Amino acid sequence: MSREEQEYTVSTGMKQIPVKWTAPEALNYGKYTSLCDVWSFGVLMWEIFSCGKSPYTGMTNSRAREWIEEDQVYKLMRKCWEYHDEDRPHFSSISKTLTAYVRKLDKLDASTGKS
Repeated sequence: MSREEQEYTVSTGMKQIPVKWTAPEALNYGKYTSLCDVWSFGVLMWEIFSCGKSPYTGMTNSRAREWIEEDQVYKLMRKCWEYHDEDRPHFSSISKTLTAYVRKLDKLDASTGKS
């Protein structure tokens, strides 16, 4: 997390909270669960996948097109950012989704002869 911004945290009593990485229910009600971590994980995914480099570096056009058309990673990030905690996926579901997606990309690489 970048600590360069002035509005990085808000202080509440003895706690400092990284606002942009914190789930709404934690900010609004002080409710902290593993689903708050799912929210933060969604933000982390956004940070990882939007690092400012050329999009789809190293991918063939067909592989990039598959990635864009299905947009599975972005859909997963959006699910992690659901406002209501009960609408967010659990980490077990996130892991299964990412594993399946990586396998699909590996199959695409194998069929096109790319590694």
